[in-house]
Amino acid sequence: MPSGLVVATATLLVSGWVHDQQPASGSDQDPTASVVRTEAKGVEADTMGIARMLIDFSAEGEEDRWSAVNDGVMGGLSDSRLVDASDSTAFFEGVLSVENNGGFASIRRELPRHPLAGANAVILDVRGDGRRYQLRVRTEDRFDGVAYRAFFDTIDGVWQRIEIPFNEFRATFRGSSVPGAPVLEPERIQQLGFLIADKRPGAFRLEIRRIEALMDAAEHQRR
Repeated sequence: MPSGLVVATATLLVSGWVHDQQPASGSDQDPTASVVRTEAKGVEADTMGIARMLIDFSAEGEEDRWSAVNDGVMGGLSDSRLVDASDSTAFFEGVLSVENNGGFASIRRELPRHPLAGANAVILDVRGDGRRYQLRVRTEDRFDGVAYRAFFDTIDGVWQRIEIPFNEFRATFRGSSVPGAPVLEPERIQQLGFLIADKRPGAFRLEIRRIEALMDAAEHQRR
């Protein structure tokens, strides 16, 4: 699959809930958004619902649907991209820099109309590098504006199946929490992406195989 990016310049608990995980300090970290459910590869999923494919990185041309948005938009020097890793996976990779008031790198893509209506959570099939990442969604098609984020931790070199309930996402705008923001409504999500901002300069790499929506069983039957 060709690559054609446009550059716009959870402490881990396997098969359980993490309630006491504290993100690193900084304006882009929110301790209220740290609860995720994770599973090591090969452990049977303990989910209430039906997983439906949302994004499959084995699909032809999937990489071309993603854009990189890095801290260059505010003078930073971080760099990122989404590249082919194999016939079935892709890498979100790059170099994080904290120079020039920077400190974040991200990728995102638009979604089809209402793909997450009736969903309870997002499930990520990823292999990371031991660093903390964010899954971000947006309910508008604008480049800037309020986003909703949830944090997840990775184990270096280990495939993980990470379930993130939608009620764990918190609103943020340019790295700061948004008090009084509406609760995230899955049916309104129009964009989805990954971001790294852990204040650790250097190279990073997150391999992604697929992203699924955990559907309510009754909703899945209706669809």
